[in-house]
Amino acid sequence: MLKHFSSRVAICALTLLIVSLTARAASPQLTRILPRGGQRGTEVVLTFEGQRLADAQEVFVYEPGVTVTKVEQSADKKVEGKQVKVTVQIAADARLGEYQMRLRTATGISELKTFWVGLFPTVQEKEPNSDFKTPQPIPLNVTVAGVVDNEDQDFFVVEAKKGQRLTAEIEGMRLGEAPFDPYLAILDENRFELTSNDDSALLRQDSVVSILAPKDGKYIIQLRDSAFGGSGASFYRLHVGTFPRPRVVYPLGGQVGQTVAIQYLGDVAGTINQTIKLPDHPVDNFELFCEQDGQMSPSPNHFRVSDFPSVNEIEPNDSPKTATAYSGALPVAFNGIIAKTTGGSAEDEKSQDNDYFKFAAKKGQVLEVNVYARRLRSPLDPVLSIYDSTGKQVATNDDNGGPDSYLRFNVPTDGDYMVRVRDHLRAAGDQYAYRVEITPLKPSLTLSIPQYTQQYSQERQTVTVPRGNRYATLVRVVRQDVPAGALTMTSADLPDGIKLDAENLDAAVDAVPVIFEAAADAKVAGKLVNLEAKPASGDVTSGFKQVVELVTNGNQQPFYTIAVNKMAVAVADEAPFKLSIVEPKVPLVQGGQMNLKIIAERNKEFTGPISVKLLFKPPGIEAAASVDIPANQNEVLYPINASDGAGARKWKLVVVGSGDNNGLTWVSSPFATVEVAAPFLSAKLTNATVEQGQNVTMSADLDVKTKWEGKAKVELVGLPGNSTAAEKEISADDKKVDFAVTTGKSTPATQHKGLFLRVTMMQSGEPIVHNVGRGGLLRVDAPLVAKADGKTKAESKATTKPATTKPAK
Repeated sequence: MLKHFSSRVAICALTLLIVSLTARAASPQLTRILPRGGQRGTEVVLTFEGQRLADAQEVFVYEPGVTVTKVEQSADKKVEGKQVKVTVQIAADARLGEYQMRLRTATGISELKTFWVGLFPTVQEKEPNSDFKTPQPIPLNVTVAGVVDNEDQDFFVVEAKKGQRLTAEIEGMRLGEAPFDPYLAILDENRFELTSNDDSALLRQDSVVSILAPKDGKYIIQLRDSAFGGSGASFYRLHVGTFPRPRVVYPLGGQVGQTVAIQYLGDVAGTINQTIKLPDHPVDNFELFCEQDGQMSPSPNHFRVSDFPSVNEIEPNDSPKTATAYSGALPVAFNGIIAKTTGGSAEDEKSQDNDYFKFAAKKGQVLEVNVYARRLRSPLDPVLSIYDSTGKQVATNDDNGGPDSYLRFNVPTDGDYMVRVRDHLRAAGDQYAYRVEITPLKPSLTLSIPQYTQQYSQERQTVTVPRGNRYATLVRVVRQDVPAGALTMTSADLPDGIKLDAENLDAAVDAVPVIFEAAADAKVAGKLVNLEAKPASGDVTSGFKQVVELVTNGNQQPFYTIAVNKMAVAVADEAPFKLSIVEPKVPLVQGGQMNLKIIAERNKEFTGPISVKLLFKPPGIEAAASVDIPANQNEVLYPINASDGAGARKWKLVVVGSGDNNGLTWVSSPFATVEVAAPFLSAKLTNATVEQGQNVTMSADLDVKTKWEGKAKVELVGLPGNSTAAEKEISADDKKVDFAVTTGKSTPATQHKGLFLRVTMMQSGEPIVHNVGRGGLLRVDAPLVAKADGKTKAESKATTKPATTKPAK
């Protein structure tokens, strides 16, 4: 019988009262969850380790199958606030594999960590087992939980009958704890290696090994880090048993609602044929767990369920003349295997399989052609090509953000076309399966929270709103064939008492600020919620997708990432301060600058500094990375400036602030409108030349575009050291302004470029600061000095003939 489970779309979050509460904390930090997994149908007490966990209240679980029944502080006072005991009940039919969790406290939401559900009872690794001669005995069909320390090796011994399947599969890198790259081997009693594995297409950097026992006897399983590394964080779960372990399934997809015959390929005992009934809705990653003789694979094979026809290749289809033809309307999916062919050498292209499929398309159609191979854990590294009816190649692609191929194909004319698939390295084999989907463009919007300041960090990846306060985050909106234009952002299932305010969604930007505000009487609680954006018209698929990097590799590509489709949102206890921006009454002009006034409203008990950051910088607007409201003070000026090319329009700006309240507490201001406007005037500075210690007049022609009341102050900015020019005043009627520039004897003698005018006029009691007339030049020369012959040094140089030298004989 085959067990299959749908994609991870459900949410489970049980709110529980903790047994004891101590002093309030902020920004909980979750380091890990132990043990790293448990068996189906059992109750497990988990230890959540970290910092500032004293006010823990709830565990978010991103899908059903694991139910939280109790959350309590550890009885050990030595770890108070650092450990929480969480009791979970794992359902007897819980989906096997990874479950994402977060801990919610009264003041925040933790990082995401994972917990794994398996089939087998758990056996703890016991040292010493680091030598082949002293392996740890274990029964078959168990999961060993252990740790590989630096340069450590773990050996286990099992007994198997001749012809019995013996498989070991490890969850190492996938546990998301450390860059632990496991290596597995099965050896006989004489230490002859029967099989080994480092990485695999199915499990990526985790390993799997299988044999059919050649005789009755004992077999040794060796486990280590592939580079003989390891650490105290290199946890693993090693499944050892007689279960089937196919490496890939064929076909790799099918049409919704159909009954499909599939083949599980790559199991050591041979191909496993089964029939499955597909769900009545599309599933991007439909997890198939192979079951045979009462044993089930501990992790799934991967399969796509689509709402359009699925066509399997008909061999031979290795040339355009023998292409597998599809005569129906698009969309369609083609399934095949790049198999080894008979005859020829491994280097001979003609001896390698090339699969061709024929389809019809209409001029003007824009098609997405997607090859799914590595994403569905096939070893194939596909190369995709499209040919017209004459055999001319019209498009090709190798990799597209990963080993799989993708093309956007603009159909040039009505007619038949062919797709060809091959392996990049001309490799082939019975597991080199693929699926090609040819579909019309489908508009979509994908929303996520971008990383805040540090790459691959989970900082500020959730939303925690203090009661009676606000929290703001950026939300990145990726438009897939959705034109620029107004979007409406919504979340229909926010916790009670929270409202959402999203601005700037009509701007041509990829990330916009969103403010969440909690009522003063909102209940302290949380949820995993949907977040969507919709255009004013048109049918567009929209959803939230947050990528979480669990095992990083410095600034390189992370070792292990996951993605979740819900945003964690919570109402928290009151924060000790609030923030606001004093909304300017005057515009920020292009090329000008402005000081935003930030006000903090503090509780009496909170006197510490508050770090303030402008969350969103519209195009053309720059600002300091952050400013601080000093301890015991309530305001700060935040300088911002606009480039000459900044768009003239109104923007909604917001600042976020953090203060140390036994850990960081975050709040935000409300939105404040800042208008970017064209400058009121322009200027053209004339260049000037002066000797050191002399005076010179620098003039600027003025062109007033917008009238203002009263006088404006004008400064000449960029003068060299030991030179001055008095500030001047102008009115809106002036056409010119002159500056008397005084230099000193030590003013540097050179060309001084980049002079400009800073013009400040007052309006509604606030300054409007312009920087105009850029590019002015002041040349300062050294004075000419007379010599005894009456000539200056310069004249002497000009009249002195250079010495001549006769060539040597």
